[in-house]
Amino acid sequence: MSLRILVLSAALLCGCTPPAPTAKDAPPVTATPAAAGDIRVDNVTFYQRLTSPVHITGVAPNSWYFEAVFQAKLLAADGTVIVEGPAQAQTDWMTEGPVPFVVDFTFSVPADTKATLVLAEDMYGSEDHPGATRILKIPVTLVASR
Repeated sequence: MSLRILVLSAALLCGCTPPAPTAKDAPPVTATPAAAGDIRVDNVTFYQRLTSPVHITGVAPNSWYFEAVFQAKLLAADGTVIVEGPAQAQTDWMTEGPVPFVVDFTFSVPADTKATLVLAEDMYGSEDHPGATRILKIPVTLVASR
């Protein structure tokens, strides 16, 4: 009986390999607030009223970029994406240290709308920050199109 259990156990251990991971098995993408000094936005402040088009400038560490861009979007209060696009490096993003960026958004809202400017690094699980995407959220109000 114990020989039968031993053979069965060996067959299970040798003959079975775990299935290859799939996208549904991937760990969820998490976000951590950007630390002071991680990223700086020069011309948008908390609760600022923004009119369209808006030209946003700032500086982010080179580790935020992938192929000279990182993620930027304006979200409505319910989380709906109003507009999104890449924040584009203005100098060599491969150089160690801070890299200036710009992002331009054009939007149209029927009434003044509370929203959030979201800037997120494009290097999920980077060497310097494993396991989480650093993110900066700035609450703003989008001014109605006239």
